[in-house]
Amino acid sequence: MNYDRKLPVLGKAVAKRSRAKYVASHPDKVKARQVLNNAVASGKFPPPDGQVCHKCGLPAVEYHHHEGYAKGKALVVVACCKDCHEAIHHMNAVEA
Repeated sequence: MNYDRKLPVLGKAVAKRSRAKYVASHPDKVKARQVLNNAVASGKFPPPDGQVCHKCGLPAVEYHHHEGYAKGKALVVVACCKDCHEAIHHMNAVEA
């Protein structure tokens, strides 16, 4: 069975509007992620998959901006496994 992962034309438009809305409402997050991704791509910062999770010690798969997304903090991150990263965000949502 072939599964076509392409979005229908209407789906592409909806996804584009959704992304534009997110970028407009979270410019600090978008910029911080862009700075971090560029640093990893250029070799100035190690990729997360070469690190271990700062909480549980399992192999990390992503970074968490633990001090926020403010200018100058884009590279202040900790490596996390998927489960710990989700737990951090869930814990932050409960506290808010």
